[in-house]
Amino acid sequence: MDQATRIARSTRADRTKKKIYEAGRELFNRDGFDNVSVDAIVERAAVAKGTFYVHYPTKDVLIAEVVSELVDQLDIGYQAHIDALPEGTKAVDLLYALVEKIVEAMSVAIGHDIIRMVYIAQLTQTVDIENVSGYNRGLYGTLRNILVRGVETCEFRADLDIDLLAGHCVLFMRGLLYEWCARSPAFDLGAHAERHFNLLLQGFACR
Repeated sequence: MDQATRIARSTRADRTKKKIYEAGRELFNRDGFDNVSVDAIVERAAVAKGTFYVHYPTKDVLIAEVVSELVDQLDIGYQAHIDALPEGTKAVDLLYALVEKIVEAMSVAIGHDIIRMVYIAQLTQTVDIENVSGYNRGLYGTLRNILVRGVETCEFRADLDIDLLAGHCVLFMRGLLYEWCARSPAFDLGAHAERHFNLLLQGFACR
């Protein structure tokens, strides 16, 4: 097989995988992970069922890829939002801006149905989405950098470990989003985020 033929086959394979991915993402967003079958995905993508398994050994592998890409896109957006703020913005204001952006992304761009699906996947451990629940994702790096800056500018306490502070911020957001998923639509995500984050920051502030 010559190089041109190999390139053509690889390009076709990439296009097919993308069709499967996009079909799965659309159906997952609409119907939920558990309610979408491989048959439904291949029908939407207009490919053979065997072709699906060439690219994704199981539906869970596709789910993990969809969730991973979503998280990566969100984290890039959070960092870009912080980078766009004026130079010299106080660390505490950066944290508020980050929380506001997370609330906006969750409530407007994502929605509690998708977040609920992600929580279910984490709790049941049917899908490997370590990049969502682990501490290596971009959001944690963004948080940590803001906290380091706050310590350097004497806005935050220097006697507390930075990773401990970042962990508290993460636990705060996870708990808040869980409550939102469980109690929506009665739970006002933005209002509760502001109220409880104010309390959280009181423990961080220099005295």
